[in-house]
Amino acid sequence: MWFKGGSEPGVVTLTYLVRTADHRTLADVVTVANPKEPISPVATTQLLALARGGIALADSAAGG
Repeated sequence: MWFKGGSEPGVVTLTYLVRTADHRTLADVVTVANPKEPISPVATTQLLALARGGIALADSAAGG
């Protein structure tokens, strides 16, 4: 698994690239922006769960 994240006040980006046991490559990118206020730590934790769920969904949809 590879991960690249980035943030600044009001922006969070999480990018994952995953290689499955059967050698498929899956990518997931989550970006959230709110120009009016910073993204809270709670919201960032929820975004991590969303990204993880996206990878699991893509893996199961592809037969993994």
